Amino acid sequence: MDDAWQGSGVAGLLMTSLEDTAREHGFKTMEGIVLPHNSKMLKFAQKRGFKSHLVAGEDDTIHIELKL
Repeated sequence: MDDAWQGSGVAGLLMTSLEDTAREHGFKTMEGIVLPHNSKMLKFAQKRGFKSHLVAGEDDTIHIELKL
């Protein structure tokens, strides 16, 4: 399903705010879990510097991590 906000840059602005706030509060990493078929989210995360990895026994998800 498409939505009118896709491609508008709002996700990048929100993620920048989240990253900045996490740093300000002393967080060293941000982590997420993404479904393997969510290629848009995986590409977005990669562009922001997140590294992806698989976790043994969790074949239905991809874990992403960003060092802050």
